[in-house]
Amino acid sequence: MKRVAAAAMVWAVAVCPAGAQVLTTAATLGKGAQGVFASDNWIFVDGARLHIIAGQYVRGVTSRLDVYFVASETRTADEAGEVILSQLSLGIGGNWTVARWKGFSVSLFGIVSVPITRRGQASDVLANPALVVSRTVVKDRLVLYGGVNALVPIGHRSRGWFTPPNTKVNVPAGALVMLGKWGIFGEVDIGPLTAVGVGLSRMF
Repeated sequence: MKRVAAAAMVWAVAVCPAGAQVLTTAATLGKGAQGVFASDNWIFVDGARLHIIAGQYVRGVTSRLDVYFVASETRTADEAGEVILSQLSLGIGGNWTVARWKGFSVSLFGIVSVPITRRGQASDVLANPALVVSRTVVKDRLVLYGGVNALVPIGHRSRGWFTPPNTKVNVPAGALVMLGKWGIFGEVDIGPLTAVGVGLSRMF
């Protein structure tokens, strides 16, 4: 179970504008544990395509609570995949395991981020709260997870270039494959925002 928690790091994504994704399980790292995470995400909404590259530092504060520090770049692309505009964001958040039962874990996950560049083309703050449920399928090897998450723009919603003009609620479905101190994530999100993402975590 310790390896499961150690490899269970976020996304995120899905963090920041990639908040359409969760890219985390409901298991936390454990007090004093730490690691890094990188993800590559594609989001499709209202005819637009966003490419989000994110990096995170994660640290276990208690046996049930992790904190996250996130940096991400969101790129808008045309039909040919050429980058039109790019925005940088910084965020902070956490993952709190609220229940564990017979191999299942349930957590409350959340990230809030603010744009650093092109602030006039995004909401003032972007929140990504989620309820995550995960289950260890193969001990120390495979975890499946799902739940429900929301992308909530706060302040100046109408700007809506890098952030949505209204709240979007999605259903994530993902898997974590563990290879020692490494973890590989894959996730698809279904809802108003269609999203696909992959991530790589490393404990140290």
